Amino acid sequence: MNSFIKTVGKVWFDGQYLEAEDANIPVLTHGLHYASCVYEGERSYRGKVFKIKEHIARLFKSAEIMDMEIPYTSEELEIATKEVIATNQLEDAYVRPVVWRGSDSIATFAPDNKIHTAICAWQWPSYYTKEKKLEGIRMCVANWRRPDPQSAPIEAKASGHYMILTLSKHEAMRKGFDDALLLDLNGAVAEASSANIFFCSGNELHTPKTDNILNGITRQTVFELAAKRQLKIVEREILLEEISSFSEAFITGTACEVTAVRELDGHVFTGSDVTRVIIDDYTALCYGTED
Repeated sequence: MNSFIKTVGKVWFDGQYLEAEDANIPVLTHGLHYASCVYEGERSYRGKVFKIKEHIARLFKSAEIMDMEIPYTSEELEIATKEVIATNQLEDAYVRPVVWRGSDSIATFAPDNKIHTAICAWQWPSYYTKEKKLEGIRMCVANWRRPDPQSAPIEAKASGHYMILTLSKHEAMRKGFDDALLLDLNGAVAEASSANIFFCSGNELHTPKTDNILNGITRQTVFELAAKRQLKIVEREILLEEISSFSEAFITGTACEVTAVRELDGHVFTGSDVTRVIIDDYTALCYGTED
């Protein structure tokens, strides 16, 4: 048995609690063959899921975009999420609710397939250590680009989008980098694999518009933190040629939280003051210790 599965414990699967090793799906599941699957990445701090309502709302929105109706209410999923964390006695953990189209029909046309829902959680304090977040990661530019929003439902956090992100991350790490930056269809900066990106210039934070990216919940949280620090958010098209004009950069996401970028496409960022403040403010917010 997969050693990771052994660490997960009990999962909530279509309203029942099962051991993770028993939460199996048929090999002919539609979600596996046709990527009719959406999910959320959530994180609990001291046993409490950060921004749980926002995550569940986005899960429902993603399912709606993918023509799937979740057979539970948002309140039921919130209760189930809290129960999964309590049942598995987790504190600092990663939480994965997932919704997919079942195996009733294995064809592209499958409007009557049952929609399944599961919630899993496992102990995972942080993707990067505090020291790594402050030191910063090294990034290269991916060969793949974010899809045209007219050719893919980019507003949905859908499993199909992560095909090119996985390939980009694999390639980056084989080259000795920590992550990859994807450009959009016009060649402008889009996002990292599973993370949004910000650039610092004085008291301004520049970040790509949401035209071709997923508007991450951590990204939205940084907007709130920036306002409290009187930092101006500038959403615009950002070209690779511009990155040398910025003093700092950082990525944001549920897994990576807020992590500095030390190097991107050969350019080394020399500043860290704003990034350090945002990292500290975000950590305090997550743990409920902000002023």
